[in-house]
Amino acid sequence: MPTIFNIHHVPFADDLLARLATDLLALDRPEQALVLLPSSRACRTLGHTLLERCGGPALLLPRILTPAQFEEELAMALGLDGGAVPGERVRHLLLAHRLKDEPWLADRAENAPGLAREFVDFFDEVRRHNRQELLLEGDGLAELVARAGSQAADQQEAELRRLRRVWGLYRAVVPRDELDLAVELAARVADPVHAQTLAMVAPDGPLWVAGFAHLDPLRAAILRAVGAVGAVGQESRLYLPTAAGPLDRFFAGTWSGLEAWSGLEAWSGGETGPHAATRPHAETWPPTGHSRLDPLAPARKVEALLNPVAPPSPRNSGKPENSKDLPNTKDLPNTTDLPTPPKPAPSLRQRVAALGDRTVFWAPDGPLRLLACGTPEDESLVVADQVVRLLQTEGGTARRTAIVTNDPSLAARVVAQLRDAGVDTDQTLGAPLSSLPAGLLLRFMLRSAVTDFRPENLLEVLTHPFVCLGVAEGRDEAWVLRLERVLRRQQGAQLGAEGLRRLAAERDEAARNLRSDDGPDDGPDTEPDNKPDAPKGLTDYVDAVLAAFKPLTDLKGRMVITWAEGLAAIRATWNALCPEQPLFENKERSDLTALARLIEDLERDVRLLPETRLKDLTADLGRLLSTESVAPHRGQTKPVLVTGTVEARLERFDQLILCGLADGSFPARRSRPLFLNGALRRYLELPDWREANARDAELFLRLLFNAPRVLLTWPTEGGDRAILPSPFVLRLALALPEGREPERAVTPLPWRRQQDFDPLPAQAAFAAEPDPPIRHGEPRPLNGLSWSALSRWRDCHYRHLLARGLMLHKEEEVREEFGRRDYGTLAHHCLERYLDPAGEGYAALLAGRADEAAATLEATARALFLPPGQDTALRRLWLDSFLRRVPAIVAVEVARFRQWRPVLREEDFALPLSRLREHLQTLADAKFPDMRVPAAEKGDEEIILRGSIDRVDQHVDSLGQARPRLAVIDYKTGAAPTAKDLAQMEDLQIVLYALALESLDPARQVIEGCYYPVSEKETGPPAKPQLPPDGGHLLIQGGAELIRLARAVTDEAASFDLLPRLVAGQGPNKLPCRWCDFRGVCRLEEKTGLPESVTAKLDELVNRKEGWF
Repeated sequence: MPTIFNIHHVPFADDLLARLATDLLALDRPEQALVLLPSSRACRTLGHTLLERCGGPALLLPRILTPAQFEEELAMALGLDGGAVPGERVRHLLLAHRLKDEPWLADRAENAPGLAREFVDFFDEVRRHNRQELLLEGDGLAELVARAGSQAADQQEAELRRLRRVWGLYRAVVPRDELDLAVELAARVADPVHAQTLAMVAPDGPLWVAGFAHLDPLRAAILRAVGAVGAVGQESRLYLPTAAGPLDRFFAGTWSGLEAWSGLEAWSGGETGPHAATRPHAETWPPTGHSRLDPLAPARKVEALLNPVAPPSPRNSGKPENSKDLPNTKDLPNTTDLPTPPKPAPSLRQRVAALGDRTVFWAPDGPLRLLACGTPEDESLVVADQVVRLLQTEGGTARRTAIVTNDPSLAARVVAQLRDAGVDTDQTLGAPLSSLPAGLLLRFMLRSAVTDFRPENLLEVLTHPFVCLGVAEGRDEAWVLRLERVLRRQQGAQLGAEGLRRLAAERDEAARNLRSDDGPDDGPDTEPDNKPDAPKGLTDYVDAVLAAFKPLTDLKGRMVITWAEGLAAIRATWNALCPEQPLFENKERSDLTALARLIEDLERDVRLLPETRLKDLTADLGRLLSTESVAPHRGQTKPVLVTGTVEARLERFDQLILCGLADGSFPARRSRPLFLNGALRRYLELPDWREANARDAELFLRLLFNAPRVLLTWPTEGGDRAILPSPFVLRLALALPEGREPERAVTPLPWRRQQDFDPLPAQAAFAAEPDPPIRHGEPRPLNGLSWSALSRWRDCHYRHLLARGLMLHKEEEVREEFGRRDYGTLAHHCLERYLDPAGEGYAALLAGRADEAAATLEATARALFLPPGQDTALRRLWLDSFLRRVPAIVAVEVARFRQWRPVLREEDFALPLSRLREHLQTLADAKFPDMRVPAAEKGDEEIILRGSIDRVDQHVDSLGQARPRLAVIDYKTGAAPTAKDLAQMEDLQIVLYALALESLDPARQVIEGCYYPVSEKETGPPAKPQLPPDGGHLLIQGGAELIRLARAVTDEAASFDLLPRLVAGQGPNKLPCRWCDFRGVCRLEEKTGLPESVTAKLDELVNRKEGWF
């Protein structure tokens, strides 16, 4: 067979694109040539190189294309119509829909999308290698099973039958795809009928193929046919790399240990060896015994595909011919029958010795430098430091500097370090569309609709920078923040649309109540919220959000929808949420452009897609977003390029840093093919991990020569384990002089951008500004006091001042301030409603019907603890806890109703201090003349003691007649104070309530007071009340203490001491810091001279982890 392509070897050290430019300019008419390169980037670089080297103002460029672009031109010229085939993104969706119905996948239907993608990729691989008739359609199944090996025969037979079954399913939903077009194109260019058309399409000049490390047989057949047509009178060239220098010959030679005879050495250069007759034909690759892992293996395979030395065997018609020539170990030729090899391959030691002086490679100004770093973060600092130092050298910003890595996380670290140093970078490393703003918005938009507005998904949508609903009142950011506060404090079940509206309405109502209570008393007509056309606030915003989502939520309730309906709803919802960023291509946003093109491709093939559900459509789109890679917006005039290894393969730079060379990163770990074992893949000549590793080796060797100086770095540790360098680095390190190891990098300090700013003029201008007038706000009066306020002041003056005087507190949503319902509050309200004299519970207790009373109390508790829309696990726990107390509560109340009847519930009072003092004086004069009452002072009438009495009972006689004797009761769901606490004046709440009742109405006589526990430990008032009938002296003592505390709180000249009770000589009391919101403000632990017991308690609080409560 005549040779089609003349081989031109280019050493790795030479610039391939520069060599091509030189050869093209040497032609008489270079514009007639056709040059095929592996990437668009390489095509553009070659064009720029030609323009730079032509020496004139203009140049007619040759056709410089990628194989895909050239095949598209060929298909159009030969009349192949690709309009009816589905897009690349749709094929696996169609197959996944059919796979879900297969019995062997019935229990694992969620695996169908992933398996469908694997099947489609495998079918493409088989057809690109022209094995579909043998593997998928022919009658050679028995031969394949025999080739699989006896141990795996049954398993492989089942797998092969399954492959054919799935191939039939695929063909049923995709009768023709883009790869069928390529197969038809290969058939037409080889058909003599189309020879005249092909001659018209073929280039007028030579066809040059260069820079390829991989070609599949299908594409190679097309190039062979075109090259054969253009070879008449023209030279078709194939440019291949060769190891010509000492370093590349050494690196390539580290794989040469498998050479068994010199005849195989011919494969590295294309010459005819002494045993060429024993070489198998080109379809059987690689030759027996030859390594497929060395850097020259990809070039040998490309040459074998484009310049076959023998006609290919008809492998697609049942059993392959000449099967004994296939690469199977049992069919290898007997080496004893071959001529004696003239000379064995040199050993690795001999190859290293042949390098001669190796110090030239590792000199301080030499071409290579190996640098071992610590952690990946240390490596990013080292790389950034090297780049900054290179840029700071003379002419550094004019040089082309590249950072090349396969590790996206390392690239992100380096870019961040350089950004901090003030260095802008040009990046080519793409990112999945699902992780970019446009993809994230689509994902969370669909999740919000599917999950019925789950808060975390909805907030991701509303806080997205694209979203702008444009509400009439206020900014979107303010309303999103308010809604977020409401949702994050919501403890109820899943809200849904109606739940969102209810929460928004409650929040707006609470806000109106707050403004009404705190604003001026000008009457209801002056309040803007009371006008008929007043905005509803958060309700309007929620309505706008729900209206934007309506196209999607309308589809959620349907059993099946079409893809056309789903995509139309996505467009409508997106455009409603993002009027300033519609779902169309945007030159300023590569992620939005990629998403718009994805949606357009799906809309073009929407007729092929089956009916689905909204949640399945969401999952399918999520997988498509994760597989779509988007290149960032490029800044090509920036001094530093951050790119991947493949992108930098054919580029030349002035300075190159190859980083992230860790084991498993470059070369990447190869996963085992999902289908077919190794024996079958070798028999069918399908690619395996060896070819991928060989391509990485060739890529690594090219990168070593892509700049005059190359720095190689890798991490040595990560997490809690050591990290090995790449195997390529280990092979390269064999060339180090004896006794020399790779350098250990010292982690540098991070570079930081220096602001070009002179502070002296700004400071002088600031000093010259006039002092602003001091404005004093009106002080908040502190004369409205409750027992909680008095108790807080007694324990810590500062806590009282910050909480009551300055109104500082943890930020809480206004709705919770007005509608909070914790367990204690709910228990109080439950007992209040239960003891309503007009209610069923009161009547049952009065009649002594305990069962009816218990049922009524349970019903009341259920209604209060679990209102509609708030059936949460926490509230159910509260309800269960309260229901366990119901029998005890009913028993206590039935017994108590024989002598006492509730007359007041949740009674509020406001008691002036002057009236309290007068009542105490009257009480002392009448019953305790020896006890002293504080004298009246100016301002007592302005101090108001406030509170709310949980319950007041009135005594009845045996006939049920009421008597003017009262009992004050305060419910406690926690620990109740004891009589000892009252006697020591530690707790005065019940005393304040009793004095308030008697002071405000002299006709009332309180004869006892007690705390009513409602807890797991005890229920009901104690047998001996805390304030007994003979406790009048406690009322006078407690009242005097209340007057003293109230006056001290309102005394503007009072000193503010830390731990006031300790200063007052009352001993080391319990620290009030445990639940204080201002624990981090007072820095109490810095106070000296505290008792040891107090210091120990402070240490315990200081060392407690933040947020422990």
